[in-house]
Amino acid sequence: MIDKQSGVIHVSKDMERFTALEPEERVTGVVGLLPEPTSVLVIGEDQLYAVKQDCAP
Repeated sequence: MIDKQSGVIHVSKDMERFTALEPEERVTGVVGLLPEPTSVLVIGEDQLYAVKQDCAP
């Protein structure tokens, strides 16, 4: 889930508890899911980004 005003991404493994991730660039929307590697393609203010599952901070 992405808060469009702040650009903060909320993630959850069980859809009950969510953790906020604060990206370096503001996220303005979601394009869709990518199967390999498991990730979400999101729209940033300057380009597209892939948010990957279990990536290092």
